[in-house]
Amino acid sequence: MSRIRNKNRLYPFLIIVLLIVILLAFIGWILKGNTDKRTVLSVIPEDAIFILEIDNFGSAVKEIKQNKIWSYLKEYADYASINNYTHIIDSITEEYPLLLKLLKNRGIGISSHIVNGNEYDFLYVLNIGNLSKLEGADKVIRKMIDSEDVSISLDSIEGSKVWKVRFGLDNKIARIAIIDNLGLFSFSEEIITQAIKYRNSTGWEYELDKKDDIISFYFNYNQLNAFTECFFQEIPDLVEPFANSLNLTKVDAEIYDDFYSFTGVTEVKDSIASYVSALTNIDAGKIICDKIAPSTTAAYLSCSFSSVNNLLEGVLKHYNSTDSVAAISLEKNISSLEKLFKLNINKDILDWVGEEIAIVKLQPQNNIKENDILLIVHSKNIDLARKGIEKIERNVIEDFAKVKNIDYNGFDIKYLNIKGFLKPFFGKGFNSIDKPYYTVIDEYVLFSNSHYCLSKAIDDFLKGQSLLTDKNYKEFKSNFNKKSNFSLFINIPKLYSHLDYFSRGEMRDNLRKNKKSIMSFSELGMQLVADNNAFNTFIAGRHDPNAAINAEIESIDLAADDIENLYFEQILFKVISPSDTITNADKYEIVNISTGLKSVGKIRNGRVDGIWRTYYNSGRVESVVNYKEGKIRGNAFFYYDAPKHCLRAEIVYKDDKIIDKYREYYKNGTKKAILNYRNGKAHGKAEFYYINGNLKIEGVFRKGRRGAKWKYYTIRGKLLKKLRAPKS
Repeated sequence: MSRIRNKNRLYPFLIIVLLIVILLAFIGWILKGNTDKRTVLSVIPEDAIFILEIDNFGSAVKEIKQNKIWSYLKEYADYASINNYTHIIDSITEEYPLLLKLLKNRGIGISSHIVNGNEYDFLYVLNIGNLSKLEGADKVIRKMIDSEDVSISLDSIEGSKVWKVRFGLDNKIARIAIIDNLGLFSFSEEIITQAIKYRNSTGWEYELDKKDDIISFYFNYNQLNAFTECFFQEIPDLVEPFANSLNLTKVDAEIYDDFYSFTGVTEVKDSIASYVSALTNIDAGKIICDKIAPSTTAAYLSCSFSSVNNLLEGVLKHYNSTDSVAAISLEKNISSLEKLFKLNINKDILDWVGEEIAIVKLQPQNNIKENDILLIVHSKNIDLARKGIEKIERNVIEDFAKVKNIDYNGFDIKYLNIKGFLKPFFGKGFNSIDKPYYTVIDEYVLFSNSHYCLSKAIDDFLKGQSLLTDKNYKEFKSNFNKKSNFSLFINIPKLYSHLDYFSRGEMRDNLRKNKKSIMSFSELGMQLVADNNAFNTFIAGRHDPNAAINAEIESIDLAADDIENLYFEQILFKVISPSDTITNADKYEIVNISTGLKSVGKIRNGRVDGIWRTYYNSGRVESVVNYKEGKIRGNAFFYYDAPKHCLRAEIVYKDDKIIDKYREYYKNGTKKAILNYRNGKAHGKAEFYYINGNLKIEGVFRKGRRGAKWKYYTIRGKLLKKLRAPKS
């Protein structure tokens, strides 16, 4: 049997808890116990970040061990080591049957606390009651850890006896204390001291509609900012509003083979004026912006309401009742905003806002940027929305900078060069969307710091794709209410690279070490619905053992979607024949108003004809396209704006439609994709390649849609998976 050799082996949750059970059993026997009845919550310090309360530890362990999620997780390094120790416990309990009695019907609490500034550690509390004599306890402990290098000594904290258990191999010290019928255990002297010192003044004693469930979970938002700093280099803007507005979430758990859920209540801070708190008295709205959110959405945060006018009235009423100074400040901000942009907030903004405002974080592609997010505003009248935003544009042009426009696939992407433009409308949580680009798609207005995010939303809209068309998301969403005040949906595989990029030190190491197991918790959702100055709370998650490999395939699919065939199918590059009276010219110049690119060629009978060359602003050739009677016909060549005249795409057209072969290339000259076309649609064999030249995907298209059989390869050329019905 291997020994415990390092700090990481001492920390796994289940090992620690089982060791506590045995140690506290022995100590409880020595002290003869105390009959005073305390709950495990009664000694947990108020600065706990979160608490896991288990009513029946023995039943919980049994249920978890039989669960399919646990069976999957134990195959991974961190979980396998825990599972090995559970086998040891099984053998110990067979030899010492009194332990089974101890485990049964025993409550346990596990809480997390900030220590040493930006680290956290745990407190374990076990209800030991009056324990019978446990013979051979020292022998049991030795067998548990299989080490001669363990010593136990007695200490005192705040007048209470504390046993110190020293692990000689790494000099790690655990501390154990007895308070009435409770046994306390922690590796942190600071935490155990706080628990003893404030054991009669803790705020966790009360319980919220306590049910007879196996597991309950509490989260303390007062510690949210500090907890976030333990993992990330910076606190995200959207964390602070919830940290300042919410007080406590308490939920009870249900765990199934591939699904788990928590149901309960979230309290708000009544004395603090905030938009979040104000929503507790506003009727919920529908979740509808997922119809336009891109298919690559990694995180979706929704704020929904029955009426935005009621929301503003409710916010002002809430501010006046909780903080008159904040209320005056808010009214002044609204007044200043109206003067600055010459607006009537109700008429020009609120009258067109619909039921939902959503923040969307996309799965990163080549560049990971914290600010690559979308703000999607549903509109109940898109014409009023356009007029309201155009009114702001006109005033911006007069008083600030000019509004810049980009024509992308027939949609206008505009740029508002106004620092903090969205903050007055939506609060501090939107600081990350500064000087935004925006566009209008269907009945939605989209803002973003990145025009890439908007172009991705436009591309998906044109393809008929969205978050809502994702089968897994749609199925997962069906577990939640159709209406809510706040909803959060996270796709862990898509968010993983963000977590890795922005995490720090030890957390990043653990993320990478357990990547597949973390990704297996594929979907996570949370919903808050207003109810009498609080929020009814529902949290749920789904487990998918194949999530990691599916994410890799999806990532390959996304990279394949990066080809530009849609742009070339829509012939957005086409040179339009002049509208003036000229009928013939051997050299005629036309400038595209949207792109600013210059094209030169012949005019015959009032139509573009023959070879036309289009030039980048650098003077390099962008394309060489053949026309006949105003339509594209024959070979067309497209180039990168690079010194070496690198070929970007080679396409065959007939009467403005792609026929035969479509070839696209990387800047280094290697092929990127080869597709067969018929009558303007992809039809026949299709091949996509990595930049190193290896095959990435091969399959078949039928009239523009993917056929049944597709193969996916790794960048090294190894077959990853065959799919008969891939996502399209």
